[in-house]
Amino acid sequence: GNEFRLDDVVLKIPVGALYKTLDFRYEIMDQQKGTFSPLYSFVDPYTPMQLACDLGIRSVGLPPELQEKALIVVMNEEGELGSAGGEWKDSMVWTQVREFGKYTIMVDTTVPEIHSLDLDGSGDEVARKTIRFKVSDEISGIKSYEGYIDNQWVLFEYDLINDLVFYRIDPERLSSGKDHELELYIIDNKENIAYYYAEFYW
Repeated sequence: GNEFRLDDVVLKIPVGALYKTLDFRYEIMDQQKGTFSPLYSFVDPYTPMQLACDLGIRSVGLPPELQEKALIVVMNEEGELGSAGGEWKDSMVWTQVREFGKYTIMVDTTVPEIHSLDLDGSGDEVARKTIRFKVSDEISGIKSYEGYIDNQWVLFEYDLINDLVFYRIDPERLSSGKDHELELYIIDNKENIAYYYAEFYW
């Protein structure tokens, strides 16, 4: 394959990744506020890749304690940033990309957000058969979730399209006519953990 390498950025293009060999253009753009590297622009976003390519970017001004929270983000035409994933290794952040575009380094130290749709925390009776939570994570995305009722693990489900995590009340497992405690943990791809606790009656 081909390897494009500068001091601060590496793009490894495997054989067969591109329809045709490119004299691809790249540009080093100014570092954006809140990022930890310049913005690297590769070719144009309309050239498709057949296979994933390894992209490594050297960080600028990234404190050691934030290295494990670093990831690569891609900027779209509107200037919005989306996660491209990535791990810190040998003073660079590495990820696999499937499209050309503009890439830079950010860190994700923000816990996911959890909004209850059916519990208000007052211990009131739950009228529905399903307890739902709206969940979101701004940068790296949600990796996993775990729920407990009365200190027992219970099966929560994740509706990715609607950003919902929900528990269907199972009368076989949950005693009715009493107070219950619910705990929910949402973990993002950079191991930031959000915690939600509520009491309810069912």
